[in-house]
Amino acid sequence: MSVLNHSDPLVQDAVAFSSMHHALANNISADLNEILPEGFVAHPHVSLGRGWEADVITKEELNLPKDFVPYQPPKASGIYKVVFPTSVSVIINYLRNRTREKIVAAIEIISPANKDGEPKRQAFLAKCHSYLQENVSLAIIDITSSYKEHNLHFELLKALNVKIGNFLESSSDETPLYCASYRTTVDDENDTVVEYWVEFFKAGDILPTIPLYITEEIAVPLELEKTYMKICKSLKVFSRLERFSMTSTFARKRDRTESITGVYPK
Repeated sequence: MSVLNHSDPLVQDAVAFSSMHHALANNISADLNEILPEGFVAHPHVSLGRGWEADVITKEELNLPKDFVPYQPPKASGIYKVVFPTSVSVIINYLRNRTREKIVAAIEIISPANKDGEPKRQAFLAKCHSYLQENVSLAIIDITSSYKEHNLHFELLKALNVKIGNFLESSSDETPLYCASYRTTVDDENDTVVEYWVEFFKAGDILPTIPLYITEEIAVPLELEKTYMKICKSLKVFSRLERFSMTSTFARKRDRTESITGVYPK
């Protein structure tokens, strides 16, 4: 099985990208939980781009003294609309003890919304940069052909001040899809470095397997082809594509016959 062209109208009719997007997070989490060592757990995470949800604390909960007078801040110096990244991701946590968890890795599954406009791209890159700065391993997966002129892997490397060869960047024109994995570590001179693994591909290619580090020494494989195949079967993508393809072929024959004879074929 090879990755589908999710920009093709026929594929979009067979499976909405939003369905594939969320299914990837759910199924990658499930597949990882089968192989992660004891103490590690992967779970899907969806952020709608609002940044946070209000967790309202009432005065009653604080148990304040009756004579407490809250500080009245002055009027804000400015109020601006900001863009937080809408994302569907997988977070891997390590349970240190009963009440403490540490994020050790994150997998960001790119959607067209992450590339639609400079503010959204910069918000996505800032999130990825923050993960690596906090020593959280990162993987990004891009199987959407939308806005293929914006390769977020290259843009992340540029944000990290990594020099990219012209040939490497231009080679992505023929293989616009990609998945990449990154980790922050130290080299022999005790300098902070980012290691990365990247695979480029196009619609019609087999999805690759990439490593994802969960500790300094332990990595787990992201077997994307296996996960993608399972999703396509569970969402009945193949049978829907076959049916829609037959319907489309009949429609073309009907339209061609009608244009010549004015009569639909029976």
